[in-house]
Order: sequence, then structure tokens, then C-alpha cells
Amino acid sequence: MRVYRSSLDGDENDFELEVTLHPHSQWSKFPHFHLGATETFKVVLGQLSMMVGDKEIVLTPNSEEVIVGRNEVHCFWNNTDEYVTFRSVISPGTVIEKGIRATYALANAGRMNKLNMPRNLFELAILGETLDSYSPKLPWRLQKALIHLLAATGTLLGYRKRFERLVEQNSTNRKLKFDLKQLEK
Repeated sequence: MRVYRSSLDGDENDFELEVTLHPHSQWSKFPHFHLGATETFKVVLGQLSMMVGDKEIVLTPNSEEVIVGRNEVHCFWNNTDEYVTFRSVISPGTVIEKGIRATYALANAGRMNKLNMPRNLFELAILGETLDSYSPKLPWRLQKALIHLLAATGTLLGYRKRFERLVEQNSTNRKLKFDLKQLEK
């Protein structure tokens, strides 16, 4: 993943990144929505499969960009034998950028499972606080309350300090590297 604009720089509100998915990558095929951000998707190379609302679509470099609004359920994946590269702009991006950087930091530390989720429940809750990302299968207020309770417990147990140290190490890196293919083993 390459960061083109960081919302953490202070000058920008948006987070712009470029992501490459391996062939048949399914790790991001979890329907979710964000309460406080919109996302745009534009394919640079290959074909990106997406679900937006109840519609499944396939984007190519010739497709127009897709805008996913706040509270709109979506997910994406690569259904092909080729790599797919896409650009995304998240606005405002601060909260989600911190969550994405935390995801990479945890993955690089070997603390993620094959579903791209932290192995530790408390780290999962702390990450959940940073992503502003919710499943459409449960009421978001209930999810938010459970996440807050578990994250507070994780803080008391010392997980937040370790989590924040990892994230700080990745806070200014413009090229976040992690081979997401290993999550699919």
C-alpha cells in the first residue's frame, strides 16, 4: 500500500492510498460501513469486485470511480487470476488512516490471523475504535458499546500502550509494506 496524501500531516483532511490485491484475494470481502467517512474507489490496473449496498459490481481502469457514502455497506475483493491495483480517497481520513496503519503494524508484528483481524480480542477492540467500521449484521450502537468496553479493558491490561507503540512506528511511513497474501494461507 502506498500513501499519496496523509490526513495526519495536518494540511489535509483526506487520506489517499493505493492498494494492490493478490489474485483471488478475499481478505477484504467483509461487508462493513463507516459512520463518519466516505470512500472513493478508482481502479488503476486489473478488475476489482465490489459490493456497494445490495449491488455487486466490477471496476476496471475504464470504469468511473465509485463513491461509497457514509453508512453505506460495502466490501471489495479480487476475483481474478491477476493482481488488481486501485486508488482510494477516504474523507475525512484521520480515524480510518490510523486504523489502516494499525492494521499494517499488527500484521508486520505477526499479530493478525488469516482473516486480517488481530488474534487478541483486546487488540481487536482497540483497532475497532480506530477504524470507524461496523458490520451491518448487528446494530452499530451495540457494536460500538461492546468495542468500547473491550478496548477499555484492554487499556487496563496494558494492550493499548503496546498497540500505540506499534502504530507510532508506522505513523509517517508513506509506503506501508506487508504481504497480505500470507494472511490467506
